Amino acid sequence: MMQAHPVESLALARVYASVRPPSYARDEEVHGILMSAASQID
Repeated sequence: MMQAHPVESLALARVYASVRPPSYARDEEVHGILMSAASQID
């Protein structure tokens, strides 16, 4: 149950990243979000 939220955030961050125009700063930000979400799963 607890895993649903971080996984949802991962998917959302990924969709969000693909929708927004490419930008290295945005990329870094999304990468940080993905990493923190992934660490919450563990």
